[in-house]
Amino acid sequence: MSETCSERERLISKWSESSRHVARLADEQLAAIKNVDASLAGLHEKIRLAKTEEIEACRAYYFHVGQHDCV
Repeated sequence: MSETCSERERLISKWSESSRHVARLADEQLAAIKNVDASLAGLHEKIRLAKTEEIEACRAYYFHVGQHDCV
């Protein structure tokens, strides 16, 4: 398709940002482990929530592409 679907672009952007957020939190977690940081406990829940958000963004993207056929 030559036309760009703005909703597909929005959804892929949201999914990408969600993935980057999970990666940033994983980096924070690794740094906290290396430094024996007390903030480690709170990171587990933040990562769990971020992964849930990432999965939902992925599903929304694939649902849209499947319904709208705009790959």
